[in-house]
Amino acid sequence: MSNVKRIRRVFSVKEELLKKSREAALAAVQIFNNPNVTFKSETYVVLMIIAWTYLLHAYYRRKKVDYRYFTQGEKRKHYDRTKNGAFKHWELEKCGFSKLCHASSLNSVTLGEGG
Repeated sequence: MSNVKRIRRVFSVKEELLKKSREAALAAVQIFNNPNVTFKSETYVVLMIIAWTYLLHAYYRRKKVDYRYFTQGEKRKHYDRTKNGAFKHWELEKCGFSKLCHASSLNSVTLGEGG
């Protein structure tokens, strides 16, 4: 073993999700307002769905809600995965209809209030 100290970096998944949400929303608006793009409505809708999904994932992350699909085993959770091995996360429909989601609570995520 090497005696080299490991450098720890601060990384916030919530902040990364918020950054992705903002980027997707900005891209949606830019594409929609671009006069040279003809396929704008569909692209706008897709990017805004992605933006809202990331925003709600950040909200659930802050509230310490596990927004991944899983089945409860006897002793631990078994998380569902994609064919490539990534965790399956809730889609927008599941996020929006969750009893944990209240639209008025989203302001604290978007404005950076709270934890």
